[in-house]
Amino acid sequence: MNISQSSLSLWQSCPRKFQHQLLDGLHLPSNPNHQMELGSRFHLLMQQRELGLDITDLAASDLELHTWLRNFEHNPPLIISGDRYPEHLRTHKPSFSESYILTAIYDLLILGNHQAQILDWKAHQKPIAPDILRSHWQTRLYLYILAATTNYLPEQLSFSYWFANTGTTVAIAYTRQDYQETEQELSQILDEMVAAEKSSEYAQLPKDSLACTKCEFKYRCERSSRINLGAISTFPEVAI
Repeated sequence: MNISQSSLSLWQSCPRKFQHQLLDGLHLPSNPNHQMELGSRFHLLMQQRELGLDITDLAASDLELHTWLRNFEHNPPLIISGDRYPEHLRTHKPSFSESYILTAIYDLLILGNHQAQILDWKAHQKPIAPDILRSHWQTRLYLYILAATTNYLPEQLSFSYWFANTGTTVAIAYTRQDYQETEQELSQILDEMVAAEKSSEYAQLPKDSLACTKCEFKYRCERSSRINLGAISTFPEVAI
């Protein structure tokens, strides 16, 4: 089973919801809003730009897309020199797990002579605080996989988030301690996943949890006496 940053975030939010969504395949049809669709189009625009394709029509299709591209041209993140890989898929099978493969898709990965850099495009209205970004599984897993699958030292890696609305960058450094702490936590989480799969018992949140009141699975988990098909699950975690 492939484990992504969203899988890890979901597991830590609620193992039972992890079971329902990823193992049982139960979820409500997605209903992307305009901002989500615009974010997807901006990622496509940046990928095509990186590949040297003509992005004139795509950038002109929406005023906000055009504004974001101008923000990038006027306030780009600091980018190292090296081989560039847009929308790059990378996987890693950790030695401490026989059942899971860690996976990441990098918006832009740059591999230089003595440094490597991950860049991620964010179409949020406002930048996210560095402390939140640093602790989020996207940052931790992407850097961990890159360190585990290359010959770079952890200190030679960095992660830069670029926020399209403001043209600002949040740069995050990496250390050997970060790598070791992430590996230890990943080992523990994957062991918990294996144990839950073997016992077929996935832990639930407390019945008075706020997350349960807004979860589409609250009826299945006996957190509600009726089914609410319009429920949207939200956890007290910043989605990045």
